[in-house]
Amino acid sequence: MRRNKRGVFPIRIIIPLVFLIVGVGVAYALLSWGRNPEPRPEPVIIRPDPLPSVIDQEFDDPIRVGPIVSEDVSIITVEPISSSPAAADQFSNPAGRVAGYKVNSAALKKTVDKYGKERVNQCGGEITVRTDNTALNVRSGPSTSNPVVAKAAKDSKQSVLLWAPDEKTKSGRWFLLVDAQKKTVKGWVSGEYCDAAGVVFPQ
Repeated sequence: MRRNKRGVFPIRIIIPLVFLIVGVGVAYALLSWGRNPEPRPEPVIIRPDPLPSVIDQEFDDPIRVGPIVSEDVSIITVEPISSSPAAADQFSNPAGRVAGYKVNSAALKKTVDKYGKERVNQCGGEITVRTDNTALNVRSGPSTSNPVVAKAAKDSKQSVLLWAPDEKTKSGRWFLLVDAQKKTVKGWVSGEYCDAAGVVFPQ
């Protein structure tokens, strides 16, 4: 029996090893031939859609989201005075409105004479007393420095004839209360404690 030289593989071992490697490669190629692996899908990122700035309609003009301003809409200004001609005419003769009222106090007469002749100080209608639990002080003049001459009950409605600013602060509003039926003057109350929604002023 022949022996190979030291360090050389025998041919009968190399040849089957080569055929084995080639066979495995051919088998793998045959198994994978014709297969088309699908690519891995890309991840889908879902984001919320922004709110549309325009809402499409069936007609050509879209409606925009937001405040709608129309040139056809007229602006109505609400004034705190009556626009009725009859209400405005009652202030045309200030002195005549005050002349028919009886004044029992010299201090009251002084303020009525002072503010009664000016059209800007004329008013009409009713105030509602809005004190918490007590009656409202009625004074001889439009200021807290004047003496109290009467009381006006809480939540009572009172007819008014004149208004005037506070004699000390020159601000705010005081109202002259009158008895429209008896034609008498009661005195002045601070508008701070009155609801004057029912009062009419001259234009």
